[in-house]
Amino acid sequence: MRSPLYKLFVFTALFITGTLMAGLMLGVIALAKGYGLAEFTEMMGEGALSLPADIVRASLWVQTLTTFVLPAIIFGLLFYYRSFFIYFQLTKLPTLSVLGLSAVILIAGYPLVQLSYEVNQLLPVSDWMRDMEQDAAAMLGEILNMNSPAEYIATLLMVAVLPAIGEELVFRGIFQKQFAEWTKSPLLSIWIAAFVFSAIHLQFEGFLPRLVLGGILGHLYYWTKTLWVPIIIHFINNGVQVSALYFSEIDLSQIDESSSEKIEWWVVLLSTAILFIASHLLIKMTNKSE
Repeated sequence: MRSPLYKLFVFTALFITGTLMAGLMLGVIALAKGYGLAEFTEMMGEGALSLPADIVRASLWVQTLTTFVLPAIIFGLLFYYRSFFIYFQLTKLPTLSVLGLSAVILIAGYPLVQLSYEVNQLLPVSDWMRDMEQDAAAMLGEILNMNSPAEYIATLLMVAVLPAIGEELVFRGIFQKQFAEWTKSPLLSIWIAAFVFSAIHLQFEGFLPRLVLGGILGHLYYWTKTLWVPIIIHFINNGVQVSALYFSEIDLSQIDESSSEKIEWWVVLLSTAILFIASHLLIKMTNKSE
């Protein structure tokens, strides 16, 4: 029986390999689309703002598949090939009641996410971190610029479906489970996995909000004992935002996050109370069904 640390080391190697493959495949795609090697290298060096929209979209597809989905599948086949779906806890579908309560927990957690964002803005950020943040925002802006139903569906797959599957397989299905086996502490493993989940996105101005969201998803996985719940809730979280942008036809370039109003303290208190009540009901419901 291999130790959790050994398994995490193997997965890290798979992740790094997948990241290198993503860069190589992106170069091949760029060449296939008619961009010269020198031109593509120059664009990559200048950052996301200089990349064409088709390359940005291709990069997200490739990156999600090669750094999250495929490494997670290979990891499962290497260590749990006889019990792949059992290990990832994909054999049990959640009931509508469980999904409904999980959605309530997600919504009730949004004020805490917003509060953590406001706290995050008070933290000092170096210039290189801010540059990375601006590059990521520019890339996201290119992806979320949807002008047709086909682009909306493609974006929904890129931003909601694939990340929900790939990231939950990795952060909840691998990191959280392996850290829980290593530390013998479910709570600690939830927040370690949430920390890695947030850190790996390399978007420092959104670190704390993503940490809180990762904690919510981790608790949902631990309570419901099925990976389908965090996958579906992750999809809902991303999918609703993509759909809202498309159907409301909001111009992202006109949004000034710095001018947004601070969240009221009573909203945080009320939502936190709802969060605890919904969590208690979910725990009670899932324990009863076992």
